[in-house]
Amino acid sequence: ALFFLNSAVVCLASVALTLICVIGLAYAISRLKIRFGQAMLLLVVSALLLPLASLLIPIAQLLQYLHLTNSYWGLIGPETALGIPFGTVIVKAAMDDIPTALEEAATIDGAGSFAVLRHVVVPLIRPSLIVVAIWQFLYSWNEFFLALVVMTENAAKTLPLAPLYYQGPFMTDPGKLFAILTLIAVVPMLAYVLLQRWFVAGLLEGSVKG
Repeated sequence: ALFFLNSAVVCLASVALTLICVIGLAYAISRLKIRFGQAMLLLVVSALLLPLASLLIPIAQLLQYLHLTNSYWGLIGPETALGIPFGTVIVKAAMDDIPTALEEAATIDGAGSFAVLRHVVVPLIRPSLIVVAIWQFLYSWNEFFLALVVMTENAAKTLPLAPLYYQGPFMTDPGKLFAILTLIAVVPMLAYVLLQRWFVAGLLEGSVKG
């Protein structure tokens, strides 16, 4: 139960922070046309080329220096950072398709940048946000190597590490081991089954309907 709770807290916080960061960054680059926006986008997207294995040691050293090992933030922070590049690409592409006339109309009515983002842009890109949320949830829920390095105490371990915790008494009992693996798999399966309609819509339709 503790492993399940740890995974749930880390996943939900990671998804929420990733969406907030991605929306702000994509909006600044796509709609506000900030200075060096394209260079910033290129820098963020280039992070997709880095394998996680090459980042484990620097991340572990940084978290140890900040005294964040064996804490929720020790996983939430890196997982959020690793999810931002993919999410930014998806959300920025959706924002680029929004007609500028909609934002101009809201601006004429007296709406500021934040109000335009909240009441005009975000509702139009909801399918893309759902794609990012599902993708980040699945990644965070199934993340193993980073959790293995960061969470060294049993009380802090997440659900994907449960088979390692039980490998002593359960390794000779395949039934119990498969029960643990089933518990790990059932949550992302249910999440996808419940949200697959919005997931597919976000991938195929983009941000603007009609």
